[in-house]
Parts: sequence; C-alpha cells; structure tokens
Amino acid sequence: MVNFAGQQSKTPAGGSSEQHSRGAGVKETIESILVAFILAFVFRAFVVEAFVIPSGSMAPTLLGAHMRFRCEDCGYRFDLNYPAGGMDESVSIPSVAGPDRGLDTVFPVHCPNCGMKVQKDTPDRKYSAANTTVHYGDRILVLKYIYLLQEPRRWDVVVFKAPEQRARYDYGQNYIKRLVGRPGETVMILDGDVYVCPNRHAVADAPMRYWPWEVQPKPWAAQEALWRVVFDNDFCPQNSERRQRLHGAWVNPWQQREGQGWSFTGADGRPRVLVFDNPDGSGTLFFNRDANRGTYPFTDWLPYNETKHLVPRGNHFHIDPYGQERIPRWNVSDVKVQFYYQRQAGDGPLKVALTKLGDTFIAELHPGEARLVRRRETGERVVLGTHPLKQGSWPIRVEFMNVDYRVTLRVDGVEIIQTTPEQYRPNVGGPGGLLERHEQRMRLARNGASPEEIRNVFPPPRVELIGERQRAVITHLSLWRDVYYTPSYNSYAEEIEHGSPARPIRLHVRGEVDAEGRICDNEYFVLGDNSIQSNDARAWREPVELWDGEMLEAGSGRVPERFLLGKAFFVYWPAGFRPISREAPDVIPNFGGMRFIH
Repeated sequence: MVNFAGQQSKTPAGGSSEQHSRGAGVKETIESILVAFILAFVFRAFVVEAFVIPSGSMAPTLLGAHMRFRCEDCGYRFDLNYPAGGMDESVSIPSVAGPDRGLDTVFPVHCPNCGMKVQKDTPDRKYSAANTTVHYGDRILVLKYIYLLQEPRRWDVVVFKAPEQRARYDYGQNYIKRLVGRPGETVMILDGDVYVCPNRHAVADAPMRYWPWEVQPKPWAAQEALWRVVFDNDFCPQNSERRQRLHGAWVNPWQQREGQGWSFTGADGRPRVLVFDNPDGSGTLFFNRDANRGTYPFTDWLPYNETKHLVPRGNHFHIDPYGQERIPRWNVSDVKVQFYYQRQAGDGPLKVALTKLGDTFIAELHPGEARLVRRRETGERVVLGTHPLKQGSWPIRVEFMNVDYRVTLRVDGVEIIQTTPEQYRPNVGGPGGLLERHEQRMRLARNGASPEEIRNVFPPPRVELIGERQRAVITHLSLWRDVYYTPSYNSYAEEIEHGSPARPIRLHVRGEVDAEGRICDNEYFVLGDNSIQSNDARAWREPVELWDGEMLEAGSGRVPERFLLGKAFFVYWPAGFRPISREAPDVIPNFGGMRFIH
C-alpha cells in the first residue's frame, strides 16, 4: 500500500494487511457519511433550504394544494385551489376530493379560457367537479442569508417570518410573498399597480394626490410569470352540445368591425388560423369582450379562486355554489396581445392597437420597419419610436403590451421599441386622474351602485388588429392581462372603512424614528400574486413588538428586515403524477413544471 507521500506503508503488528485495509475502509466510509451529514446540515442552515407552498396566495406563480382540470370543450388546462383550511385553519388535504372520500361537495369550476362549466361528474371521473385528485403545493428552494450579501430587490419573491398573529404564532410562521416596497418609501396600490413615493418627498401637510408618485414597472422575467390568460385562440371551443345547452353557442370574440378581409380557418373546423386578404383596402378586427356569456375578459376574475369561500365542515363544505353567479370586481386594462405574423403579399401595414383609459398606442408593422404611434383623443398621431424590421417568408413572433404605464413592442423575443416615462406616465392626482376615479368608485360603492357600474369607473381596454393592403396569416393569437393588485381582498366595505388606497404605508429606514418615537428597523412591504386570496401586508393590523436582545417595533403592514429568511429561486418538485392510483403519492416528477422563480 502506498500513501500520498509515495512511501511504503507498514502493516501494524498482530494483523494481516487485508484486515487492516478492511478496517480502514469502514472507518473512512463512516467518516465520509458523517462529513456528508455535517455539510448537508450546514448547507441547509446557511445556504439553501426547502419549503412547501401550503396555500394559493401566490397562485398561479406558485401553487398550494390544488386540483387539475382540462376543459372538455376547448382543451385548456388549468388549476383550481383546494380549500384545505378548516374552521380552525388547520390543513386537511385528502388524496381525492369528493364522495369517494366522504366529502359531499361539488366544486364550482369554470375554464379561464372559454368559461365552460366543468361537469359535476363524468364516467371516468378524471375531470369531475365532484370527484378529482388533490395535489400538494409546489416544493421550492430558498437562498438563505442572500440578503446579507445584497439588498432585497423590488419584485423578489421572499420568504419571511409572518409579522402578524403573534398570539398564535409568536413570529414563527413562514410566509412567502412578493416584495414591492423598500425602506424609505411610501407605497400605494392604485388601479392594480404599485406606486412609490420617496419619504423625503411625501410632505405630511401636502395633499397625498400632489405627491410625486411613480408607478413601478416589473422586470421582464417577473412580468412573464404574472400574465393571466384572457383568451388563447389555439384553444377554440368545439361548441359541444353541452356548452350550447348551458352557455349558448360559442362565437369567436375576435370580430370584424370595419372594412373587410379578415377570416378564420381551421383544418378541424375550429377557427385557429386568422387570415387577412385585402390587397386594396383595410379591415379592423376587435376583441369583443361581450361575445360569450359566462366569460369575464379584462377583469380580475381568476378561476383558481372559485373555491375561496368554501370551508370544509366534517364530511361536506358548508356551501355548494356550483353554478353560482361569479361577479368580478375590477376591470384590468394592462394587457398583452401576441401572435405569429407572416406577410405573404402586399406593402400595407399590420397594426395592433391597445387603448387604456383613453390613451391609444399602435404598433405598426411595415415592410422593413416597425413603428410605435400614440393616437390622442383629438385624432393627433405622434410617432414614439421606429426600428428596422426584417421579415422574409417566415413568420415572426410579435408581442405588444401596455403594462405598468410602459408600452413595449417585441419581435422574436427581442424588445425593439419601448416608451419612456417622459412619453407616457400615469395621471395620479390631476383632474380626472386615478385618485379621482377611485374616489368616485368608492362613492358609488357607498351609495349601493351595481358592481358593473362601480367596475366601469375604470373602463376595460380595447384591443384591435388592423390590416391594410396585404395578404397575411396570423397564428397562435392570444390575449393576456396583467396581475391586478387590489387595495384589499374582502369587500368594498373594508376598503371604505380603511380608506384604501388613501392608506399609503410609509416604510422606515434603520435608525429612523417613527411618529410614535420608536427607533425603526429597515421595513418592507409585500403582496401576494393572488391578490384576492392573499393574507399580506394590505390586511395586517397588528404592530410588531419583539424583544430579542434589543427591542424591535414596527407598525402594521410592514416586514422588518430581521424577519427576512431568504429569496425563493427554484421550484424543484412541482406536484407530480400518480401512475398507479389516485391515492398513491406523486412519485413521477413533473419535469415540465420545474422552473426558476421570478
């Protein structure tokens, strides 16, 4: 045997070389296992830790306990929250939800793409609203103590100790939310967006509407995780007999309003391919949000939340709202339209127009050039940007969006034109501005106006496709809306009671003294992506009071820096598949669901 120094080793007296070698091997194996365990514990304690998502507060970015469905009419796949909490908020997640497990209920389930109601029961019970498989939440990895090396960034998905319900959890419960407010800022939620004003500019004796509020646009990766489907034309319903009986005949919401030339085709009878053919004229196609009954385009309605008010009691849920009226509360005007565009003949432009609160932006795709134009209500046209456009016989992927008061045109995954804050910014406090509209909405709510009348104070957007002098084919056409952060998640009454959104929250920097004379830690403001179902900083009413060697005090609705545990960065085990039976564990990984968290 030769050691690392290259010298001959000697066998100990009284034992053979083989015995010594075996004993040394066992010892080295045990030492290796111990070292591996030590490294694993160190790694878990100081580098990365695994967590399980228990609820739907971050859905669909991160899923808690949920059920999977596929629409029988259009084929769109979607998830539905499983109401795991009981009356005492305990977690109770069966393998199967429904009569097979003594749970006498029928879940309200509707497709987010076409509004089709899922059947109460089916022969195979695969996608039954009364009996379906329940999946556990996503399992994620969290980078611990990363914030010792870098400052927390806005839009990070963070894990932290919950600063509420101290009597119950004693600040020991872990929450996961999206960080939207940083130390030294005043944060306000208005028309679904996050606004920030630096504390040094938030003058106490000046009206809030005159503060220099700035909307906070999301980085591209985070924005991609936050789109919600409005309608995907690749999933056109087949107009089944059951649909026509329940909802009436489905019609494509993309409808021609002016001119001519637009038509839909599809090999199987479904209008998935859009063709424009008018060599001498033009035609305008618009998205008709009222085309089909039972759908709620451009609203905050999220089918994942249809079980929000269901609470299990014994072997049943205390309400069975299958088919109950679903009333969305807010119109959402931040949208994206995307498609593949192939020009086959002609020299005219293809135009995509998005209108939000009276502001219309048009992406014009000319042969050899793309333009971004703003059309004012007076009819005046202002060119905001141009960019060369290469297009041959192949289709190009077009994405056009107006989100967070930033209009962006992307072609083949590359951003080619984007507005600047000087070109386009929100009117927050001016005449007819966002705060004035919100106050009008609150007055209507106090006076008992209808939900639709209240909602339309912020009107829905308009989306149009305009073809001119060409023959072109458009495929994979889809329409999406942005996440909509609501001032609260319960009722208009709560918003009126707490003055939302006129309850902007002021976040302190370490060492500052608050209004009550307390020395503050760095403070952050967090929101759940599933705004209607998220218990987050909007709803916390308890201040933080903790003695752990030094006094930590913070006002309600804030997360002290000391409570931050780390940044969520990867879903390593999304709910998998059960090949043997619905009662078996999810033993087959869902590799397609593994993803980085943005």
